[in-house]
Amino acid sequence: MNPSAGGGRATRRLRVVRTALEQWRTICTRSLEEGIEVTARLAREGAVCVAVGGDGTLSSVVGGYLRAVEAGEVADTTRIACLPVGTANDAARELGVPKKLQKVLPGLAQPTCQTLDAGRIRLPDGREHYFFNVVGVGFDARVNDATNERLKQRWGRLAYIIAILKQLWHYQPVPLMLEIDGQRIEESALLVAIANGRSYGGGIRIAPFAEFDDGCFDVCLIEYIPRLEFLRQFPKALRGEHLGHPAVHSWRAHSVRLWLPDVEPVSVDGELLYTSHLHCEVLPARVPFALPQV
Repeated sequence: MNPSAGGGRATRRLRVVRTALEQWRTICTRSLEEGIEVTARLAREGAVCVAVGGDGTLSSVVGGYLRAVEAGEVADTTRIACLPVGTANDAARELGVPKKLQKVLPGLAQPTCQTLDAGRIRLPDGREHYFFNVVGVGFDARVNDATNERLKQRWGRLAYIIAILKQLWHYQPVPLMLEIDGQRIEESALLVAIANGRSYGGGIRIAPFAEFDDGCFDVCLIEYIPRLEFLRQFPKALRGEHLGHPAVHSWRAHSVRLWLPDVEPVSVDGELLYTSHLHCEVLPARVPFALPQV
């Protein structure tokens, strides 16, 4: 459990969670890396690992599970589940997990199990990260960089919309090069999203046809467009109706490489890393996910 998720809402619901899961072990983590380490240990024990938090918490639990998989140390009974108490909860919403704990918790007693995809990021220095929902580069990552905890605590999901409007007035396009399953593209872009799930940023349906179990990414590149055009098109992105715009390009892919001229923030399931080059590859049918029956 991430106590700071949702601007501290997770902490306020801690007693409810512990009461409902009285037969379960509740572990509060202080960082994403600690969440990864705890999950890797629990995966070796064959536990059902429930991420209590937002997209970043779920990503760390999936990452810990996949770290144990890579080490060959996962028990067959291990499952991943989530209780969405974060700010955005995009992955949980797209998976149909209710936000009300009273509906989720009873449904985990006899869950529906699905094997879902995930993604791996390789960085130039040899580091690896895992992700479950969306990797974003460009405008969206800079918005995430500007969305601080104070803003999240006050406005919740609206914090992302407020940060978008603030960033819009001084944002400059990012010249980048993409390699999508071997096809190279150079573009001056507003943003690039490498999506396993459909939405991010509190409900922006950047990849409306993405599925967690189709074995590939949906990649969306939006060319730099004038500010007024952005404001006209943004409501369409919230509904997933932006793909027909001439500045929007999309692909399905198994491998995506990206080069930037300078170090930029990269949003990984709502958390940030900083790099000028990354390689994302899909990990199909890798995560055993327990979905509550509701």
